[in-house]
Formats: sequence, C-alpha cells, structure tokens
Amino acid sequence: MQLDGLSRPVLDQVIEAGLAPTLLSWLTEGSHVLDPWWASVPSSTPASQAGMLHGAADQIPAFRWWDRTAGRLVVTNHPADAAAVERLLSDGEGLLAHGGTAVSTMFSGDAARAYLVMSRTRPGPRARPDLGPGAAYLPFFASPFVLMRAVTRSMGEIVKELYQARRQRVNGVHPRIGRGGWYVLLRAVTNVLLRDLSTSLVAESMVRGDPTVFVDFVDYDEIAHHAGPTRPEALRAVEGLDGVLATLTRVALVAPRDYQVVVLSDHGQSLGPTFEQVEGRRLVDTVRALMSAPPDAGVQTESAEDWGPVNALLTPFWRSGTQVAVGPERTGRQGAPVATDLPDVVVAASGNLGMVWFPRLDHRPALDELQERWPGLVAGLAARPGVGVVVVDSAQGLLAVGARGVHPLESGAAVEGEDPLVRMGPRAAQDLARAGRLPHSGDLLLVSSVSARGHVHAFEGQVGSHGGLGGPQNEAFVLHPASWVVDDALREPLGDERWLVGADALHAQLAAWQRAAGLRP
Repeated sequence: MQLDGLSRPVLDQVIEAGLAPTLLSWLTEGSHVLDPWWASVPSSTPASQAGMLHGAADQIPAFRWWDRTAGRLVVTNHPADAAAVERLLSDGEGLLAHGGTAVSTMFSGDAARAYLVMSRTRPGPRARPDLGPGAAYLPFFASPFVLMRAVTRSMGEIVKELYQARRQRVNGVHPRIGRGGWYVLLRAVTNVLLRDLSTSLVAESMVRGDPTVFVDFVDYDEIAHHAGPTRPEALRAVEGLDGVLATLTRVALVAPRDYQVVVLSDHGQSLGPTFEQVEGRRLVDTVRALMSAPPDAGVQTESAEDWGPVNALLTPFWRSGTQVAVGPERTGRQGAPVATDLPDVVVAASGNLGMVWFPRLDHRPALDELQERWPGLVAGLAARPGVGVVVVDSAQGLLAVGARGVHPLESGAAVEGEDPLVRMGPRAAQDLARAGRLPHSGDLLLVSSVSARGHVHAFEGQVGSHGGLGGPQNEAFVLHPASWVVDDALREPLGDERWLVGADALHAQLAAWQRAAGLRP
C-alpha cells in the first residue's frame, strides 16, 4: 500500500499526534518495523514507481521531459505516454508478474490484473486509460448505499476544502497558494470516490486470493501540494488512509490466504513558496530573458552585475574552442542547420526540479557552447534567489553551479568558492551526478534554493513539492512485517546510517520478500 508523497518525518508526526492508530498499534506490538529509504532525484511518483514496480527508475529523468528523438514533450500522467514509457521499463518480470494486481498506479508492474492503471491504454487514435474489467466495479457502483455514501462524502469534502482554504487566507498562513478551480473537485474525487473505489478493488482482490496486490493512494499528496505537507488538512488525510488499513486488515481475516501488509511511500514533500512568488515571474520567463529571447510583456533582461561573480568562478571550467553561429537559424554540433519549427527553449518543472532543453540543437550543449551562445544564461540562473544550483555539462564533466561556488560532480576536483550543495542533503552530489546523466535529462538541470529550515521553491504552482532535493522530500519509508528483514547488502551509507537508496533497491528488497514467500520463482 503506497501512501503517495508521505515522508518519514511527517509519518512520525502523524503517529505521535494519534492520527494513525492502526500503524501505531503495529509498531507498538512489534508486528511491523519502520525503515527509511532514500528517494533519489527525481523524487517523483513516475520515477519511484518505475523503480518499485519494474526496477527501472533510470528510465525516468523527471515527471515530464523533452524527447529529442521524437521532437516532443513526454508527460508521464498522459495515458499514451505512460504506455510508451512502460514498454521501455518492462521485462515481463515486474513486481506484480506471476498473477499480481495493480490498482491506481502509473505503471502496471506486469500485473495480470490492472485497475485504474495509467499505462494500460486502449488502442486507437484517442488512447485513454483502461479501467480494467468492468465487472470489478459492479459491487461498488451497483450498491445504492455505497454509492450514495461516496457522493455525500464527496460533497462534504468540497465544503471542507472551501472552508480550509478560506481559513488559510483569514489567518494569513504563509507560504500558501490559491486553492480554487478544478482542485476543489479533484480533492473530492481523490479523497473520497477514488479512495473508496480503490479500497473496494483491493478488498475484492484479497478475497479472490491474488498473490500480490499493489495500490497507490494519492489523498495526502494532492492536499499537501496545495495546503502544505504539515498543514492540518494534509495530516488528516493520513488519518483517513489509516482507516483504510484497518478495513483491509479486517478483510485479510476472511481472505483465502495469509496476507502480509507492507506500507510504503514513493517520496516525501517539502514546504516553501513557489519560485514565481520569490522571483516575480515563471522560470521559463527568467530563462528567456537571460537568453535575450523576445520576452513577454513586462519581462526585463537581468543586469550583468548579478551574475558577474559566478562567471568568474566558471572561467577555469570554460575552455572554448567551439565556433557557434548565433542567429535566427540555430545549428547543430557540426554546423548543419536544425529544424527551426521547434521551440528555442523548453522548460519543464517537477516540483523544485527544473529542466531546460534547447530543442533546435541536435545535441546536449556543454558549458563552452552555452557561454558562446548565451553568455549570461548559466551564471544568471545560478544567481537568481530562487535557484540553488544549475547542473551543466563541461569538458571536465558535470558541474553544479551555485551563486557563489562551483561543485564538480564527476572529476573529483575541489569545490571552487562556496559549496552550493550544502543544504541539499547528504547525497546531493551523487544524486545530481546520476540525474544529470539519465537519458533525456535536461541540457540544464536546476534545483531550487533551500532555506536553513529546509524550505524549497517549486518551479510550478505548489506550496508542497517534490522532485529535486532539500527538506524531507527524499526521505521515504517502508513499513514491513518484523519477520521480513531488510538485506543489509542492499543498503548504502547515508550520513551516519545505512539506507536503501533509490527505488530500484527497494524493488530488489520487495522481490526478495516475494521469493521468500514463494510468490516469485
């Protein structure tokens, strides 16, 4: 059971507050053990589920990314794109192979049965999610009592959201974002209708005796994005999910096989005002201004004073011998024209992880070329108050460029100036080196600045975010039966402790438990 977006520190708060009596009883009685695992960059649901379900997290560079070969943006929560990505992930031996069931997930894990799974699409020009066998929904929708209860509680959730959003405004809670529009309805769907439907489908799978069932509940994640990860309404969502656990525990008593329950998260969330609230404009507008591209109305080009010191730090890493034609028609590495019907720049956000591509180039430009084409771009971005680090390729390997320092990620060279990774966690250098070399990773990779309190700045409209580094967003957890021990060989050093690092390591552990239980060859 995946509690989407719930970090280990917030889970500790929820348990201490008495909002998760089921989980508390398991830990108190000793039936279960809580272990942390580190959600590497990108710390997002697509990457984590690709790892947990298929052992292939390295195929996912972000929530959305530019595919240079296809010449388009790939968005993982679009059914057709999710299906195409899963074809790259799957080797037929996913976590849910051999008769398993997937419920409300992004990828299927090679499940025999899949309900509300994004990657299972129906063929045709208008691909849409395959909801699974229609008969499975009859017990839920055919019962007047169950359906009316869901509809009534959904209306109550809408009223609750309107009240809670107003309370934030009246009390002057900061940071905060607007919580109107479609989100009001979305919260009702995720926290009532989808939760009840998913619970019903899992219960039916257990009564049927399916060997492994994986379900993702997004209740907490949705509210935390809009309200904040530690705000009362977000914590109350976990209380509701604890009630789901209690229900499924009762179902297990009448199931035809002995079920063991594993509760885990795919990542955490970190609080903070958005980049636009700090900067006064969107990231794409900042990038275009620094490129001296035609700006939107009201966008001003940055002063060179801001990024002059950063440029001085970059000088030792800039040894340009590349001649580049800068003009209306961009060129490739060898000077050959590249199609000009593509955009000059594409900027995509995954929480406080931002990626920038230059689609009119047929290759990933290194620092030398970027300095020739757009001299103020890299240093200018690094100098912005909402940006903590810019990762760029160079002749010396990947560099993490900050406002007052440069951290070489691959060469082993010493940090120049102040280390920009100090507040980004114990694995910042390793995570960024890995993320910078993933297939389809951005030409530039940005992580927002991180405050002394661990606050970050999402490059999209979220007050609670994840995707990059900083705060508790990388601190996920797995709560498992005490008799199922985590293999220490799968752990890696993390500060003074040893953790499972990356979703692929968690997949290896889950698969090992399956083999020990006789559920996997």
